[in-house]
Amino acid sequence: MNINSNKPTVLILGGGLAGLSCAIRLLDTGMKVTVLEATPILGGRATSWRDSDGDVIDNGFHVFFPYYEHLLTFYKKLGIEDQIHWKPAAFLTRENGGHQVICRFPALPAPFHLLWGTLQLLRRTFLFSFTDKLAFVWSCLRTALASNTSVENADDLSYAEWTRRSLISSRTPYIIIDSAIRALTFLTSQQVSAKIALKWLRKISRNYHTTRVGIARRGLGELWVKAAQQYILKHGGHIVCSTSAQHFEIHNNKIATIVCSDGVRRTANYYVAAMNVFDLRPIIPPAWLQQAYFRNLHHLKNAPSLTAHLFFDNRITSFDSAAFAHDKIFNTHVDISLTHQHCDSNTGSIFQLVLSPADHLLNLPDEMITTKIKEDFYEIWPEAKKCKLKKIVLLRDRQGVYAALPHMENYRPTQKSPIDHLFLAGDYTSSPIGSGGMETAVWSGNQAAQEVIAQHNKNLNDYIETVDWELPRLKTAVG
Repeated sequence: MNINSNKPTVLILGGGLAGLSCAIRLLDTGMKVTVLEATPILGGRATSWRDSDGDVIDNGFHVFFPYYEHLLTFYKKLGIEDQIHWKPAAFLTRENGGHQVICRFPALPAPFHLLWGTLQLLRRTFLFSFTDKLAFVWSCLRTALASNTSVENADDLSYAEWTRRSLISSRTPYIIIDSAIRALTFLTSQQVSAKIALKWLRKISRNYHTTRVGIARRGLGELWVKAAQQYILKHGGHIVCSTSAQHFEIHNNKIATIVCSDGVRRTANYYVAAMNVFDLRPIIPPAWLQQAYFRNLHHLKNAPSLTAHLFFDNRITSFDSAAFAHDKIFNTHVDISLTHQHCDSNTGSIFQLVLSPADHLLNLPDEMITTKIKEDFYEIWPEAKKCKLKKIVLLRDRQGVYAALPHMENYRPTQKSPIDHLFLAGDYTSSPIGSGGMETAVWSGNQAAQEVIAQHNKNLNDYIETVDWELPRLKTAVG
């Protein structure tokens, strides 16, 4: 459907995955789009840059799964789908003293691929008791057999509560995959909604292929962000960075003007708020808070995390996929010197570490956090002591996501708001996918674009019907 004949204008607030995917979808229909980004660089949480030493700094550790259908379709549109390096279905767990366990999922029909890999992991690990291991196997089977209805109705429980209810014993099998859940949701198994955790587990249990992990061959800022920016500019879109929406001026309960941080007042036919929900809430007009849709945004909470980069002078490992650690300040890590194309064979290991949840860390000084990182890292990678740690970079900004706690699904807003020319996009918005993240962000951007198109077509049809009704009457009056 092409609507070039009307050229409506759209102002998108936020230049992350949700905002840029929405912009591209709207540009493809012929709309005139402007993107405002509050920071100097695009990409939101899924971005990267080079520091003063020329090293790539990723804003978080991002992995891809084969079931990220909307994200991968978006990358294909940008012509960068070949920049994801798909790894065999294998995950590494490092334990104290350097003992490691590799969990491999064989090419067997579901759920036997998952069961076989899990049994191999449990047979080799020293971290858990036999009772815990047995309980975890039963929990995996119950997850695979759960009905869609029971999963959808599990939002009133945490994943830990859900697993305990399925067992005669009071043991806690969820601790075995707690590191993975922390990395995906920035919450512990005792915090995250069972619905969100179960949806993820059921996706990877579909078949052997869905257990694979993809890692970008470059920093995301140089990968998708640059490609998206070029696409938008090539198709007539506009991008303004270091500029944010400060205030909505409303008239008759509609947005008349948006006052921006650069002093410019901007107007458009339609507005898409693709910004962080925690930045959106302060600028919502008080009059709109009479509606539950906008009040519900204040129920959403932040799940903070931190990201650390450790640069060594020599390679420490040859394992080039995601690795996990239990009972450490960090839960997931990867050596990107083995995955990024800019790293040659002489580059030392560059570990990215995810620290989540990070509520208890936010008020601590960087030095205290990095000291603990090094202590825990050397416990599970003792061979790293033979290498020189050249530098450590700790990231605090743009690290959190909305917290997928129990009962939060009721408060996630739809992309279409009660204000007929305002739409929301972001991984915190309502989605059939489940948890937040890159896939949900792109889905929400696409959905917001569809809602804008639908609203514009409705407005256009209403206008045509009005003209068709008025013309005969006007002709009679003139005659």
